[in-house]
Amino acid sequence: MAANVGALANLKKDAGRAQAMNQLLMDVYGNWEDPSLDFPIPLSAAEAGPSMVPYGKEGKCQRRYLWTDAWGVLCFVSLAMRCDLSVDGDENRREQLLEAGEKLVKCVHGTLGQPRGDAYPMRMVGGREGERKEEEVKTPHGFIGLRTGKERALPGGGSDAGMTFDGMYYHYLDKWIFALLRLSQACEAFRGPGQGEEYLALAEELIKAIHPYFVQLPEEAGQQQQQLQGGQGDIRLPRGGQVGREGGIYWKVGPDMSRIRGLEIRGPSEDCLSGWVVYSLVKQEGERVGRFRRKVEGRGGGRGSGGEEKGKEQRQQQQQQEEDEEEEDEEDEEREEDSLSPIAKEQADLEGLASAYLRHKDGLHVTCDPLGWGLMGWKTEKLGAWAEPIRTRLKVLAPRALAVESGMMLPFRLYGAIMGARLLSGREGGEERGRAVGVMAERALEIVTPVGLKEERGGLRSINKVMLAAALDPIAFLRLDREEVLELPGGGREVGREGGREGTEKREKEEWA
Repeated sequence: MAANVGALANLKKDAGRAQAMNQLLMDVYGNWEDPSLDFPIPLSAAEAGPSMVPYGKEGKCQRRYLWTDAWGVLCFVSLAMRCDLSVDGDENRREQLLEAGEKLVKCVHGTLGQPRGDAYPMRMVGGREGERKEEEVKTPHGFIGLRTGKERALPGGGSDAGMTFDGMYYHYLDKWIFALLRLSQACEAFRGPGQGEEYLALAEELIKAIHPYFVQLPEEAGQQQQQLQGGQGDIRLPRGGQVGREGGIYWKVGPDMSRIRGLEIRGPSEDCLSGWVVYSLVKQEGERVGRFRRKVEGRGGGRGSGGEEKGKEQRQQQQQQEEDEEEEDEEDEEREEDSLSPIAKEQADLEGLASAYLRHKDGLHVTCDPLGWGLMGWKTEKLGAWAEPIRTRLKVLAPRALAVESGMMLPFRLYGAIMGARLLSGREGGEERGRAVGVMAERALEIVTPVGLKEERGGLRSINKVMLAAALDPIAFLRLDREEVLELPGGGREVGREGGREGTEKREKEEWA
């Protein structure tokens, strides 16, 4: 499981930072090395809401928060990627880290993939008689989506137009989907072919389940509809105001997938770009796995062959898989065929919305808000040369985004900026401005790491610690060598001097006026 070489050169293994990551994650999740202990321990009541999932023998319940745990899974993958099998004990440690990530995934889906209580319904797969039905959707517990895990919730399945009450946030779900993808790839890389398919399937099924409720395509938008009848599972469209006819993504819906008054779509947003990046990577992986599965079935083999065995036979399977993939890539270039990924339609939907966002007259702009800046760095590390103006703008704004004194007012946001900076500096190798961003990130880490390690209480303790761990080594956030760089959605070579606000063609201005 190799990250792209250019970026990896700037993210060298550091034993001290690995030790700090270990401590931060144990502070939040508990000891994953001792199988006799319940893992993960619940987050505090100040950080996450209650659930119907019991924990321990003292009458406690499990508490999870989707954003924090998405980054947590990625941190376990990063640590697993750093294990050196030439070092005694590292093979066992790698397996422990993968199992920790798997346990956290199972716990999150069990906790946030079900209602928090009888008074707080979620939409069930299939809904009620006469309601809209999902096609071929599977979820672990029969409900659609994953809640954020907020401390407070409104009875009845609805939510507010802000961030006070529990609901479902698209920008949390896309990070979780990315975490499932990386866990899937790590399990396959370190255990053998087929061993990561469970988590890839979870990612694909989650995409298919939530897509109809968050995404509104241009042909669906602009229809002024009154709020539909209430009740569990309703799609309650906003009353009053026009939905932007360009389509877009609802950033938040209720726990029962109901749309929230006051959160009308006004046009494509950055969520469209983020979702397209994540969906594209999941689609690539699905097609790669599909090609390999087809090849194995053609030879008379079975799905997921190899089981839990390790060693020479497993490595030979991996080598054969890579050779098969190269042959299949060549064949695919010579013939057109339907995608082997089950989310091809959903990815195509978001490609159209991402294209509209980037070309919109009020489209993408680069912020110096630390977290927004860092996440844009994470996204653009996976984009082609067309995104160079965006990366350049990010580097120009780096001193403001990485300002420690102001950033530590909300530490997790600064840690997100540091993570993005380390990815951004790695992509450009020896480029001077890229190196300067890397230096700023390193200096910031030196200041904030001792502070973060000592944080003991507060409503942001866990999110701060987990995101600091990610900043210490964001290798799992990097584009993998086998992942294709993403070309400009909708075709073409550029989107303007700042990623979309300027330089749009007259035809596009007229279309989106």
